[in-house]
Amino acid sequence: LIGEKKQQVQFIMMDTRFDRFPVVLTESLPTFAATATVSASADNTLVKASLKTSHKFSENLDPKAQILSDAQWKWLDNELKKPAELRILISSIQFLANDHGYEKWGLFPNERKKLLNLLEKNKIKNLIILSGDRHLASIAKLKTKNGDLFDITSSSINKPSKATEPEIDQLYTAPSYLNINFGFAEIDWSKKQIEFQIIGEDAQSHLNQVIKF
Repeated sequence: LIGEKKQQVQFIMMDTRFDRFPVVLTESLPTFAATATVSASADNTLVKASLKTSHKFSENLDPKAQILSDAQWKWLDNELKKPAELRILISSIQFLANDHGYEKWGLFPNERKKLLNLLEKNKIKNLIILSGDRHLASIAKLKTKNGDLFDITSSSINKPSKATEPEIDQLYTAPSYLNINFGFAEIDWSKKQIEFQIIGEDAQSHLNQVIKF
């Protein structure tokens, strides 16, 4: 917890690796192409991008499969009950994006649903997820009963994606940014909002999202 009362930010850092069950390798690696039209950046420019995905992993549908242990789930539940004006939940892997075949919460669909249910149970409305591990940057949004849930991915600061086309996901607010980048966040307490930017090597903002809390 950082900051004074009424301006307190809670950072929750999950360990999504130590107690995680093994991922399921996909036997075949199908590649497919699709064309999508999406709204990109603040100027609402329509962008058409070709999506080619090599799936590396499949869903682990074992009802016992976990990302977090029972002790970790209990700890997380207790953390979410602490008072805070804004919560930043940090996950090493993407939580919302689910169309790609790489590491993500979606490989463990029961665990992904469990976290969504936990946020709903605690009526969490002021939480934003930060993630990485993709060698690209993206902003994803999911409408929930408690309002919009965002997952901001910033990756990588030194090893960008080898992809030649931006990645498209049904939950992305815009195509991914593939070059070297870092994430920057600024809180405006007077407006009760936080602005996230993905800053490239050119010192320019390539993805932007303002979130009210």
